[in-house]
Amino acid sequence: MKMKLFSMQMLAAAGDTGALENNLTDFGSQLNALIGVIWPWLIGVGLALVALWGAFIGIKVIKAKKAEEKQEAKAYIKQLILGIAVVFIIAAGLPLIISGMATWAGTSIVKFN
Repeated sequence: MKMKLFSMQMLAAAGDTGALENNLTDFGSQLNALIGVIWPWLIGVGLALVALWGAFIGIKVIKAKKAEEKQEAKAYIKQLILGIAVVFIIAAGLPLIISGMATWAGTSIVKFN
């Protein structure tokens, strides 16, 4: 690995960036394939965590007897809804922003499978 990195640096220093671009393209396609494989697992784990946290908050709401505990439970509900909204906005908006920036810069982006 160190030798490959050294050779990439030497090629870039010598002005021959064709091999470097090919290596970066290969790396990008491998990273793209990896994300394509683990994406369903990440979604599943995320949904499971949201469900568990929602159940925890539901139990806190049910057990709340005092006004202070009820306010704390309502704050947890607001935080859960806000967190889900922020994650959704980031997950939906970030690819659009990156795609727009790439188009503005004049480069193409390989999309996920």
